[in-house]
Amino acid sequence: MPLPRSYSEWRTCIEVHCRIPLTVEFVDQRLRELDDGSLFSTEQLLRHYGQAHVEQLRKWFRKARGDLHGQ
Repeated sequence: MPLPRSYSEWRTCIEVHCRIPLTVEFVDQRLRELDDGSLFSTEQLLRHYGQAHVEQLRKWFRKARGDLHGQ
């Protein structure tokens, strides 16, 4: 599966293909992990997909958090 190129593709990937509900808890956990460059999972994302993609993921997770809070 190719990397998502838009917020809607990303949400579909997570919620439909991966069957992971985007809850406030999940989103906040992922943002904490993405912000911690010392974590193995974050290091692997950076190594495989690059800084630009990881930053895009942060933006999409922040948007999802705003959507969950009705903003």
